[in-house]
Amino acid sequence: MTNKYLDSAIPSPCYVCDEALLERNLKLMQRVQHESGAHIILALKGFSMWSTFPLVREYLVGCTASSVWEAKLAAGEFQREVHAYAPGYKPSEIDELLPLVNHISFNSLNQWQRYKEQTLAAGVSAGIRV
Repeated sequence: MTNKYLDSAIPSPCYVCDEALLERNLKLMQRVQHESGAHIILALKGFSMWSTFPLVREYLVGCTASSVWEAKLAAGEFQREVHAYAPGYKPSEIDELLPLVNHISFNSLNQWQRYKEQTLAAGVSAGIRV
């Protein structure tokens, strides 16, 4: 199949990113952050093309991870703030997550009570999803 938008030298299938368009969108997000005081973090569930992280981290303050693997990707490749959220955490996941994240959101008071001591000892900020 021929695609008039892609050079025939580009293998198919493949992921293609228009870096100029990506940077334009990142500049818009940076402006929103600056004007609002909000921090915009990259949701790895929606966009985890780590080859773009050197560009993206120039504009966004960090990533949000919904699994240990995403947290490892964020900590290792994005190298900025890492926020974690998942509906539930196993004790083994908490042990792996806490050294990787700056913030963790719990889904219930029960989760917070279960992991409070570990979280505070690790120096990780925490929140409860309402």
